[in-house]
Amino acid sequence: MRQNILGVPLDDFSLSDIADKIVRGHKVFQVFVNVHKVNLFHADPQLRDLASDEHCVFSADGIWILWSARRKRFFPKQRFGGLDVIEKLFSLAQERSYTIYLLGARKDVLDKAAQSLQTRFPKACIVGSRDGFFLNEEEIMRDIRDKKPNVLFIALPSPRKELFGYRIFKDVDSLNYVAGVGGAFDVLAGQSRRAPEWIQKIGLEWLHRCCSEPHRLFKQYFLDGLGLLRIIKEKGI
Repeated sequence: MRQNILGVPLDDFSLSDIADKIVRGHKVFQVFVNVHKVNLFHADPQLRDLASDEHCVFSADGIWILWSARRKRFFPKQRFGGLDVIEKLFSLAQERSYTIYLLGARKDVLDKAAQSLQTRFPKACIVGSRDGFFLNEEEIMRDIRDKKPNVLFIALPSPRKELFGYRIFKDVDSLNYVAGVGGAFDVLAGQSRRAPEWIQKIGLEWLHRCCSEPHRLFKQYFLDGLGLLRIIKEKGI
């Protein structure tokens, strides 16, 4: 089931639903919807084009998206994000021998994240990784094509992770699942901390992140909020 929330598509799939799709052989390109993504979606026609692909799944990440959905009497089964899908897919990789490729972040962060994941999921196979500081996208695509992963996690800024990730998704036949995972590699590498579970439950991860990195995130959250208010006013959403 799909609804239009704040001018962006939103699907009603839980994390378990996504895993079941992959096990059944379906291809999934995951897009996590938060306030920042809503602003980008309205500004970028290429991002909006993803909505026409049946393999693209749009899931609620930010609490504001979930609240907006409930206002329209739409109740997604679950709110989840990058760290959640990484843990779920690495667990599946252990059970079903899926292979995984990691793309993005600084090299030191990427290496620590990969080491952490390999320690926790020793039977999961990471077939390749590249940091996010590259200029030649074709070279990256060739490397991923050569490594033939089943799963790709991308930690690049939006909308690059969605647009470049979608190009890879369509180009690499071996891929069953692709997702942009934001700052998940930083958390896995111990560079930043995830909000405590009680803060996650009440939907204040954004405030926790802002307090942890005010110099980097306050301006972004402020501008995203202004942009959302403008969209609501102009579109009458």
